[in-house]
Amino acid sequence: MFKKLPLVTKLVLAIGLVMTIGLGAGSVVISVKSGADTDALSFQVGEELGKYHAATVERRLNDALDISRDMGATLLSLKRSGVTDRGALNDWLKSLLEANTGLIGVWVGMEPNALDGKDSAFANSPGTDASGRFIPYWNRGSGKAQLESLVGYDDPGADGLYYQQAKRTGKEVIVEPYSYVVAGKSVLMVSLVVPILDNGKFIGVAGVDIATDAIWNELKTAKPFETGSVFLISNAGAWAAYSNPDHLGKPILETNARLKDAMSAVREGRPFAHFSVSASLGTDVKQLFRPVVIGNTGTPWSILVNLPLNKVEVPKQELRTFIAVGAVLLTAALLVALWLTSRVVVGQPLRRIIATIQALTAGRRDVEVADRDRADEIGAINTALQLFKENAGRVAEMEEQRRLDEQRAAEQRKQDLAGLAQRFEGSVGDVVASVARQAEMIRTDSEGLSAIAEQTNAQASAVASAADVASGNVQTVAAAAEELAHSIEEINQRIAASSRMANDAVGEVEKTNGTVAGLAQAAQKIGDVVNLIQSIAGQTNLLALNATIEAARAGEAGKGFAVVAQEVKNLASQTAKATEEIAAQIAEIQSVSGSAVGAIQAIGRTILGISETVTAVAAAAEEQGAATREISRNVQQAASGTREVSTNIEGVTRAASETGSMASQARAAADTLSHQSAQLRGEVQRFVATIREA
Repeated sequence: MFKKLPLVTKLVLAIGLVMTIGLGAGSVVISVKSGADTDALSFQVGEELGKYHAATVERRLNDALDISRDMGATLLSLKRSGVTDRGALNDWLKSLLEANTGLIGVWVGMEPNALDGKDSAFANSPGTDASGRFIPYWNRGSGKAQLESLVGYDDPGADGLYYQQAKRTGKEVIVEPYSYVVAGKSVLMVSLVVPILDNGKFIGVAGVDIATDAIWNELKTAKPFETGSVFLISNAGAWAAYSNPDHLGKPILETNARLKDAMSAVREGRPFAHFSVSASLGTDVKQLFRPVVIGNTGTPWSILVNLPLNKVEVPKQELRTFIAVGAVLLTAALLVALWLTSRVVVGQPLRRIIATIQALTAGRRDVEVADRDRADEIGAINTALQLFKENAGRVAEMEEQRRLDEQRAAEQRKQDLAGLAQRFEGSVGDVVASVARQAEMIRTDSEGLSAIAEQTNAQASAVASAADVASGNVQTVAAAAEELAHSIEEINQRIAASSRMANDAVGEVEKTNGTVAGLAQAAQKIGDVVNLIQSIAGQTNLLALNATIEAARAGEAGKGFAVVAQEVKNLASQTAKATEEIAAQIAEIQSVSGSAVGAIQAIGRTILGISETVTAVAAAAEEQGAATREISRNVQQAASGTREVSTNIEGVTRAASETGSMASQARAAADTLSHQSAQLRGEVQRFVATIREA
């Protein structure tokens, strides 16, 4: 499937895959890193928020503590100055409360007679108790400034802690949150106490009370990551500012036991952070504890910041979504840009190259090769393509020239073969015609010889009859002998003619034998020519095979060579087949010529036999003539002469019969030779036609 896609698509898919993997991996790394950075930043924001609110609460508490310090210092200064009028001091404290609306109460608690030494004089007076000690407590319990006296200051327990701890330690004290009814409403308050030391001697305390609701009103507006919260925890681990009023002043462990791990850090005033579950939010949070240092109390409080993890994760998720969407959009944009660029830089030039190659393959040599001036691989391909085009043109010209040369060579070869066939047809045709004529002559002479033999046989029979008659009548015998003499002389003449014809036939047979031998030699020469043609065809076939191999190496550029080489190879194979057929025909001609030579030699031997027989007949006839003459000279010996004539006539009859038989054999041999000559003529004509067709 991938192999069938266009190159540009493959390139875009491959680079797109790599780019997608790279961007995906980069996005994952960036997401993880940015997530960690976002978490760190979010937690850093929580840290800063915790520090900010810790500083705010610290400033608020220290401002209140500063008022206590000012009160203690002012009171000590007035005492040292001798200004100890209790009424004036109460007016001063009242004005101080009225001037600081954030205060719930201001108060002073002096040791017995530590102010003016007149405690007994002021027993149960406003701002004192039965002891008469100066312990005024100006507060807003009724909604306006009112004077009460301190209570529980001598209690070593929790109720007297605000006084006894300062007296015992000589240090500033912040009292744990406690509830107090102000204007008919229970309010959680905190007291900030400063010991009054006169030359190192504890003479009393000065303090202020503040409501924690003011702190809570400020802290509750803080919503870290929309749903988070900020609370205030006292040094003892009680809620000083919390979202649930029912838990105010109560230990934090009652609300959330998971805060146990933070208690030591709260008491020691150390920053602390851990992951937990917020009881107020009901979700996973990261809790940050930041110390709130309050003067020189040595009992720092802590700001608790709850960072909801589900909200902390929101920026991280948004960032991850943004990165993922950005990566997808960037990948899509890059893929589109890559696709467009690939089409322009690679696709279009490659399509032009393909069109050029197709045009060159179709034989168009006028096509223009573009983009050769480029310095990249496309330019190199087009430069090579231009070189291929030029080489293809030269190869086409060479191929056309080779085709013309082969055409001329084929025509010349055809003309040569036609001339050779014509010369062969003329030469062999003449030989065959001569053989046919000689065979016809032999047949004619044989027929004549057969007729003479038959005539001789008939005359011999007549002589025999005459000899028989001669034994009864000498005159008749003499006449018959005379007639016989004439007949024998005629026979001698016939036999002489037969002898001459036989000699002539022997001569013609010898000529025919020589001609057929020449025909065999000519056939042998033609066989040599055929062998030469076969050798040339074999070499041509080998050259065509080499050309085919070279064309295969040349690839697409050698397809034309391969076709021409195949055609040459086929022509060479046809030539080889034709020469094989010619060789077979030549071999058959040689075989027929050999048979003709054998037949002609047999005819020669037969004619020689006929000549010898005719010579014998001539001798017998000569003897018959002598006998006849002897009969003419001596009639008296007619009987014996007649018997001798009869005997001789019988020999003549046998000789004539043999002559007739030999003549028949000669005629049969002549017919066979004539038939073989006709067959040879047909073979020669087929051979010549084959050569001409080749």
